[in-house]
Amino acid sequence: MKEYYFVKHFLVSSLAFMLAILLYSCNPNHNNHSKSIESVYNPLNDTLLFAPGRWTLEGVYGAFFSPDNQWISAGCGNGQMKIYNRHTLQEHCNIRFHKGPAHSTLFSADSRWMISSSYDSSVAIFNVADCAMGRVNHQLNKGTYTAIFNNRGNQYAACGGDSAATVFDLKTDSVLFNFKHSNAVHFVWYSDNDQYLATACEDGLARVFDVQNGGALVAELKGHIGPVYCVVIDQQNEWVVTVGNDKTVRLWDLKTSRLLNTMRGHTDVTFVALFSPDKKLIGSCSADHTIRLWETTTGKPIGVLRGHTGILSSLHFSPDGTTLLSGSMDGTIRLWDVATQNNTHTVRVADLP
Repeated sequence: MKEYYFVKHFLVSSLAFMLAILLYSCNPNHNNHSKSIESVYNPLNDTLLFAPGRWTLEGVYGAFFSPDNQWISAGCGNGQMKIYNRHTLQEHCNIRFHKGPAHSTLFSADSRWMISSSYDSSVAIFNVADCAMGRVNHQLNKGTYTAIFNNRGNQYAACGGDSAATVFDLKTDSVLFNFKHSNAVHFVWYSDNDQYLATACEDGLARVFDVQNGGALVAELKGHIGPVYCVVIDQQNEWVVTVGNDKTVRLWDLKTSRLLNTMRGHTDVTFVALFSPDKKLIGSCSADHTIRLWETTTGKPIGVLRGHTGILSSLHFSPDGTTLLSGSMDGTIRLWDVATQNNTHTVRVADLP
């Protein structure tokens, strides 16, 4: 279960990050709640996926529970990051550091630290207790899409537009592994026992590397049409779930790389999928503004959660599995009761002028 106490789920397309953020500018015709990044044509699905108003400055790019279930983090399109008390939803930290969208705001396994990544290519580490910066790593370039601690607390990994997933020593920031890919890497994920590092890539593949045995490639998951945006390994290193540009959620056998199930239902690009702590459910979120719940073993759809009015870019189960936390380009984070599938709380995050 430790894997789910170590917050790690995200993300959004690097096509949005690499291209749309390069055009990072406010639309003067919009009010504060519709300031947006200029549109970028997506040839893979022949739509303006990143049309004006869909990717916004007030949008929430990542939202996560802390492992001890005491905090919630959120990162926004304007670079602002906030930490809230999980139970009262009162603001604890209001951090302004990144010069681009804060893509991920993930906690360490002991909940003492938060690591963030941004299109400004930096990786920053903050002390949760006093909101102070611990340090920043500028070794990456072309945008950093995900940064994540391992469970043991001696490494962190980051990926982005430089077509690599890099593993760093947490104390020294020295490079331990640099896994080259053919295109942008959207997402990285440590397995529960820290043996494996999984990557999701623009080239349509998810890969799994053995970081305890020389970084050997142990799985290459082929099947998505277009980019893969998220890859998650379950806590027993049995299954892998992926999502991508083809709107599908796919379940794989880690040992054999065999596709076990393909879940269809989202009507737009799917950005995140993850297992519930008990592995009975898979949750996914999409540019179609919905969250969907699926029965893991059968792929049967068991619920559609509606309420957001923008692209959903982040989804995370609470450590006890009772609550879902979502983040959206509509500028809000929302809490959902898993049992009833009801939206219980909504918080608007970014402070815009």
